[in-house]
Amino acid sequence: APDEWNFFNKPDIETFKLIVKSIYYQGQLAPALVWKQPNGRYMILGGHTRYTALKFLKETYGDDRFNTLNCHVYEENQIDTSTAQFIIITNNMTQRAKEAPSIQIKSIVHAVNLQKAIKKEHWGELEGRSIDIVAKSFGIGKGSANRFYQMRNLIHPFINLLDMGTLKQSTALKLCLLSPEIQHYIADNELFDSLKDEKLNQLRTAKTVDEAVEIITAPEKYSFGGVKLDYSVPKSFRKINLAMDEEDITAVKDSFLQALN
Repeated sequence: APDEWNFFNKPDIETFKLIVKSIYYQGQLAPALVWKQPNGRYMILGGHTRYTALKFLKETYGDDRFNTLNCHVYEENQIDTSTAQFIIITNNMTQRAKEAPSIQIKSIVHAVNLQKAIKKEHWGELEGRSIDIVAKSFGIGKGSANRFYQMRNLIHPFINLLDMGTLKQSTALKLCLLSPEIQHYIADNELFDSLKDEKLNQLRTAKTVDEAVEIITAPEKYSFGGVKLDYSVPKSFRKINLAMDEEDITAVKDSFLQALN
């Protein structure tokens, strides 16, 4: 299949060795997925590594049992290009559950767009939301699929941080709701780690970087017993409750104010 269809990383050398050993000792356990082309040849949709492993074994040992790649064949008119690409992504994702977040985001976004194209082509035949169909095809929960799809709006620096494990997914889900310009400001100034959830939620109202800066630099607002404060209350402080006769309230307030003064 074309590289732009199959954007998944090739297995590392150790994984490739394991696949070669498995085929050598046990044979090819799972069929490859191929699509018959108008010229009579077959395009591999799933099983590129198995094909490469068999080719390597044939060249190394010359054994006839490595002559053939067992395949499930899609006939020429059985599927279209959108379905073929969807098969590639689904086949890879079901076998690579621990792919990096960047690959999972890219896969789900591509798969959803392909599903929309497939549903448009077969209008009325397919039921359910595209994202739900993708989740079921990938073998993941609808919530997970929705979260990864939502993160398609993250800028590349944040996606890279996600892959490295430096950025939490919960923070990424808040950042992806901001405009690319504001995201870049936060990334360039390395603010993503210091911004609290309340600030991130407030930033959703910002339309420009200047508005975002105002929100970021504004004093923190703290709540203490229902009272809004511009400073944090020391951890050693404790709340106390007072009850008094209604007639004494004014006098008690005055006493407190005098003491504070």
